[in-house]
Amino acid sequence: QTKIQQLNLGATVDKDVTHDYLYSHSSNIGGGKSSLNVIESITDNVQIDLENGVTHNIDLSRTHNGDGQWPDSKNINNVKLLVSKNAVLEEFNIIKGNFIPHMNNSFKREPEYKISDEADRKKISFWMNTIPKSYSEIKLKIKSTDGYRKEEGIITYSLLIQKQPGTLSYPYTFNITTPEGWKFIGTDGQNYLSIKTDLDKDKLVQVKLIPK
Repeated sequence: QTKIQQLNLGATVDKDVTHDYLYSHSSNIGGGKSSLNVIESITDNVQIDLENGVTHNIDLSRTHNGDGQWPDSKNINNVKLLVSKNAVLEEFNIIKGNFIPHMNNSFKREPEYKISDEADRKKISFWMNTIPKSYSEIKLKIKSTDGYRKEEGIITYSLLIQKQPGTLSYPYTFNITTPEGWKFIGTDGQNYLSIKTDLDKDKLVQVKLIPK
């Protein structure tokens, strides 16, 4: 087990608080194989604050490309977003889809979510159910201070994006904006970066900013 953990193959939730953190975990129920036909996509728009932390504007969508014929079915799915323990959920906006809790009534009504702790992380959990040939979408606004450091006129920000083991890779877009009057080190005055990737493994993003 120790060797497996050293190779990052043990599905352990990372607890390093020197990085900001995001981990999207899905659990399907119902006995079908619909998860094989569902493509998840995340866009994380990050605004770096001048004095303390960042604001995430996360757009999470799940597209069901199946036909609903057995063993395919409606995708009944519980999403757990693990974020930094000190993170604060400010907005939870349902755009499209069925977010009604499937098995219990412990979720907050209108909107349907609950917040708890798991593995030294804050957990935002909700049901996100998607019918064949359709998609579900949600937007969340989260503030966080982990991974943010301002020293000697330089702002450093790092984010660890952890992938759920055993799942297919999916599109992940990371857009980051500096405070007004700041730029990214190593660029010609840029204050905006867009990184598009497939989340096929855990990934660490780190940027450094200086005044223009």
